Amino acid sequence: MNAQDYQFIRRLRENKLLQDLLPQELNLKNGAVVIVCADCDQRQDINEILALMCLEHGERDRVHPLRLNGGGLLVSSTSPLVQDLREDRVLLKHARAALEMKSMQTVLIIGHFPCGAANSIGMSAPLALELLRRGKKELARAIPEAKVAILVHTDYGDLKPGGKKMYHLPSTTWETSDLPARFAQMA
Repeated sequence: MNAQDYQFIRRLRENKLLQDLLPQELNLKNGAVVIVCADCDQRQDINEILALMCLEHGERDRVHPLRLNGGGLLVSSTSPLVQDLREDRVLLKHARAALEMKSMQTVLIIGHFPCGAANSIGMSAPLALELLRRGKKELARAIPEAKVAILVHTDYGDLKPGGKKMYHLPSTTWETSDLPARFAQMA
């Protein structure tokens, strides 16, 4: 993670726009469909966190991942990562099918920092979070029966002790604050 993204995440944390992950706030009683990046260097940590969250709900590790490079950043149709293949539509189609096949109710859209797909096109952290928010809105509109949440996984590397952490981006806090508009301008 670069210093600029680290400062952005820190400001979000200070303003309580990015909050500690509390599994009881998410509906994981029956597991979740998870839209996440395919990043092999972050997969194990993300999987372990998700498994622990399921266990906190008394459910075995019941996570149905949909993995593409960029993960949650591909859900929004406005993402610069979405190409002619329309990955946004592909993910919505497979999320809907997985919810039905597995009798699940929850979709977790996960973004992570640093993300190689985002970095490859020079995407800023503020834009990445805005795309996650837009993706959540689009998914909720397309699959209204789904409960959708945004999680953000960070790999601080040497910038912060503890290295890796998963946060929750609560939509009510994010959408009612004036900070997202200011941060989006930094993108």
